[in-house]
Amino acid sequence: MNEAQFKRVVKQYKDFIYSYAFYFSGTQEDAEDLTQEVLIRIWENLGSLRLGPTKSWVSKVTRNMCIDWERRRRARPETPVALQSEDCEFDVPAPFEETGAEKEEMRRNIEKTIAKLPEKLKSVIILREIEDMKYEEISDVLSMPINSVKSYIHRGRRMLREQLSAIYEDEYSVK
Repeated sequence: MNEAQFKRVVKQYKDFIYSYAFYFSGTQEDAEDLTQEVLIRIWENLGSLRLGPTKSWVSKVTRNMCIDWERRRRARPETPVALQSEDCEFDVPAPFEETGAEKEEMRRNIEKTIAKLPEKLKSVIILREIEDMKYEEISDVLSMPINSVKSYIHRGRRMLREQLSAIYEDEYSVK
């Protein structure tokens, strides 16, 4: 594979890879790292593909890299970084229009909630709701029967609804 071919692959799939990694990990930094790891893996294996990468193959590689990342993250202990207030400067953002800020907060809550789903539910929800894949494509990417895909999507949507309802119920309840 030459550099021009790889650039075409990157252009075609980078947004898909980043989006999947972002919703899987829940942070921009981790999504960027995961995207880079996936692109490296594609570069290393692209020569062995006769017809070039397909969306299904790229999806499988991305999903597997995200699962490996999640396992590594869980295996290492989190150590808090101590911040000294005199060394930190915080930029105060300009005030948002209330509806824009509410939409942004809701988007962040959805992203965080998706990131907390169990892996199988998270994968089907990302592929269906974020990447807009058809059930058959998801079945192929995840190597599972289509009825399982439908079941996981149903359970994932229900869990999202329950968790988001709890967030907004607490936020808007009268105390």
